[in-house]
Amino acid sequence: MTCPGIEFGDPCLPHLDAHKNDDPERTAIAALYEHCREIDENNGDYEGSWWPAQHIYSEIETGVHNIEAFRFFLDHYFDKDGINRRATGKLIRRWNNRTVNGIVMEIDERDSKSTRHTVRFRKKSC
Repeated sequence: MTCPGIEFGDPCLPHLDAHKNDDPERTAIAALYEHCREIDENNGDYEGSWWPAQHIYSEIETGVHNIEAFRFFLDHYFDKDGINRRATGKLIRRWNNRTVNGIVMEIDERDSKSTRHTVRFRKKSC
């Protein structure tokens, strides 16, 4: 796949200037996973606690000014009244049971009211 004398590089190797997290939504979600996981671990809960959806929204609202990656939420999921909880909830549900940076998010949707669903961030077991 390489050609002697031509300096295009090896197409099978990753580009040095390529960014793994160039998707702003994924970057924001990864920051949310890591932020919530850090809070759990700081509280001594290494299994991951179940967070009410309202607490997730509050963490996003307070973190939007301190965590650079949360700017995505501010740009896309806030309106004049603050965070748009319905749209943010749909975004979070799209990431259910997905692993980002070794952390998996689970949503307990057993309650018929989505406002009472809970979310857990836990380290993915090997």
